[in-house]
Amino acid sequence: MERIKRISKRSIPRRILLLLSLYASLYWAGQSEGKPDVHIVDKVGFGYLKAVDYKDSQFTNTADINGDGKLDILSFKGGDGGFISWCEYPSFRQHIVRKGNFNAGRPLAADVDGDGDMDIIVAKNSDRHVYWYENPLPQRNPTKSNWAERRVGPTKSTTKGDYIKDYGVADFDGDGRRDIVICTFDDPAEIFIYFQDGKESWQKKMHTYKNGHEGLDIGDIDGDGDPDVVTNGRWFETPGNARQEKLVEHKIDSKWHNQSGSWQRNATMIRVADLDDNGRLDIVISHSEMDDYPLSWYRADDPKGSWTEYKIDPSYGWCQTLDIGDVDLDGDLDILAGRFTRPTPPDVPPPHDVRIYYNPGEVRGNWDRQVVRSDGGIYFGHLADMDADGDLDIVGPRSYWTGPLEIWENQKVKSP
Repeated sequence: MERIKRISKRSIPRRILLLLSLYASLYWAGQSEGKPDVHIVDKVGFGYLKAVDYKDSQFTNTADINGDGKLDILSFKGGDGGFISWCEYPSFRQHIVRKGNFNAGRPLAADVDGDGDMDIIVAKNSDRHVYWYENPLPQRNPTKSNWAERRVGPTKSTTKGDYIKDYGVADFDGDGRRDIVICTFDDPAEIFIYFQDGKESWQKKMHTYKNGHEGLDIGDIDGDGDPDVVTNGRWFETPGNARQEKLVEHKIDSKWHNQSGSWQRNATMIRVADLDDNGRLDIVISHSEMDDYPLSWYRADDPKGSWTEYKIDPSYGWCQTLDIGDVDLDGDLDILAGRFTRPTPPDVPPPHDVRIYYNPGEVRGNWDRQVVRSDGGIYFGHLADMDADGDLDIVGPRSYWTGPLEIWENQKVKSP
């Protein structure tokens, strides 16, 4: 092996040192929030596990469905002949919750009725309504008992269905009950909040806005004690009287919702978290259906004013996987991002990889990138501690209708 020659300051002429110093100062001056310098690292080891080898699943999520303290995989297929199911950890045996003609959105597992177990929220194409399916726990076994179907309300009308991709759950009116929020693809688009009065008693509120598409998360953006809604490049402030007063729209960055062209315009993935550990929520955005867009995070001293963009990666579009968690266990939040291969045209250009971006621990720092998988992709993947060893693993299918469901096991902490 060729030896690498060590270079000391003494072996370099003073003139060259001055030039190098000047170049370095100019280089780092150019590393603003608009021009990140991404370094590739191999920081955390990941082991591969094929969880479920079937191709029908369209979206996945993770939740402890049977209450045994272990995370299971929620597996779903929309459209005619669709199903809601969950795969029990660690055998990954599939249990069907319901079959039907479901809206091809991303179903959500959440404790809708506040009884301590995870229920499932999804919309139907057959009657254009949102439903939640009640987990039989704690009285009955969710693997053997029927999940009661509870109707929430219409998406718009029984004659025109809205394409829904994202669901959220939070107590918007402060009455102690969990409400459901969805956003639609239409232009104009809508945010629907269904305020819960009981298991099958809901009051619907609609807010219309321009150039909506996929991408939704919930968090207390203005720090006033109630949850707000974040979509593609804007956030909607929950008013004091959440049921009666209108949501107030605030801009984050208009480039995420001023696009034109095909149905792929204005499509995003959104995540909300405190990345810089200053007590205020920040927002991470990627484009989920177009190339040549950055993966960025935004912070604001006053969220009702201007937001500053910091580009994690200057070009990483088609990013349908976006999640946040402390992957390397250093105390700050890192980002999972991934692209996918599409089983139907238009296909996604390479790379079809899975990445972790490591938080530098400072606002203007550069995020190191680790490529966990260089090809094959992931679709709507998640960070979750599947083996309960204290670190976050990666879970997801390669694409919709493209198996298998896969787990990349974080080896930062060895499993017991």
